Amino acid sequence: MEGARRKTLTLLALALLSSPAHPAPELGPALQPGDIVFRRQSGFFSEIARRHSIGEKRFSHAGIYAVRDGQPVVVHAIYDSERARDGVVIDSFDDFLRDASDWAAYRTRMSDAQRAKIGQLALVAADAAVPFDLDFDLASTSTVYCTEFIWRTVNTVAAYELMPSSRLAGKRDVVRLSDLILGDGTFVIADATVVNNATPIGKKP
Repeated sequence: MEGARRKTLTLLALALLSSPAHPAPELGPALQPGDIVFRRQSGFFSEIARRHSIGEKRFSHAGIYAVRDGQPVVVHAIYDSERARDGVVIDSFDDFLRDASDWAAYRTRMSDAQRAKIGQLALVAADAAVPFDLDFDLASTSTVYCTEFIWRTVNTVAAYELMPSSRLAGKRDVVRLSDLILGDGTFVIADATVVNNATPIGKKP
């Protein structure tokens, strides 16, 4: 009896440790291909991305929601030498948010067909294994970093700069996480702060 109780407590502890601080709800049809999913995690690149945002510094990474083989996935650009991940990759929706301490999902002010195209282009980039842009150079189109991947994909479909870029210290243009959400081109559709009965952050449709 004592052994069974200890095993149960161990499994419970492991489950709690593996759960995010703000678990994502069963969003189901709330998300559509082409939506943008933001998260906050710790890590070197995560902290750089978060601190370089203007105003809101809530998130550290983002990806494009899509569906592959009937399953929800998030396509994102990442560099992780320890896990041999370099460039545009695909994670299940749950895996993308598994270790996130905060999250939200935004939708672009585009037609359903355009958003679906964003999801399709994201999957194409992952299949092509587009490498990560360690130079963070928008002039290069053969490599992409996290926010550049979303910025470039969305604006390609929109055929204009729906998502803006920023001038970094007067030197060059970059895409900050805040550029993806602070303009009029997106609005929030799901938010961890709502799940936790707090005031949601972001724009409404």
